Amino acid sequence: MRVLLVRHGESMLNKQGILQGATDGPLSEKGTEQARLTGEQLRTEQSQDVVCIFSSPLRRARETADIIADVLHLPVQVDERIRARNLGVLEGRRKEEVQWEQRLRHHYYLPAQAPEGGELPEHMLARVKDFLDEQKTRDPDQTLLIVTHQQVVHASIAICRDVPLAGLNEVMNAVMTKLDY
Repeated sequence: MRVLLVRHGESMLNKQGILQGATDGPLSEKGTEQARLTGEQLRTEQSQDVVCIFSSPLRRARETADIIADVLHLPVQVDERIRARNLGVLEGRRKEEVQWEQRLRHHYYLPAQAPEGGELPEHMLARVKDFLDEQKTRDPDQTLLIVTHQQVVHASIAICRDVPLAGLNEVMNAVMTKLDY
């Protein structure tokens, strides 16, 4: 199964340098334009085999998916399993406040640890794997287009390539990641 993952376009909170996790919010103007450009890229390069777009239920991902869907003339199906990971007490804080490389990365992906009130990485991995496995069972030859969040892109890479979550690079807004599963 081919998997095309698109991280949502820039959100208003991304623009302000604020950690979002499961916190909802809209796209910025730049994010709206990024989504349109990604849709155009997909129309010319990748979309011939895609029949549906799957989206996280969070607004920034759903807005990105809807813009891409308008360009590609495809339906959008929302699935809770590809929502962003809840970062608990880290949500709503500026990245600089959190000591990004030390505290956040430590809590971000260690299997048995999560920020207070947040989701464990292993739980996120399990729900993303459940989603991917279900889709593969339905049609192992399909091409999935998933609009989601950085943590879900990382989880998908870890699952599809059988690598650990720790150490994966940042995924830029509205950039596509291509995987085979």
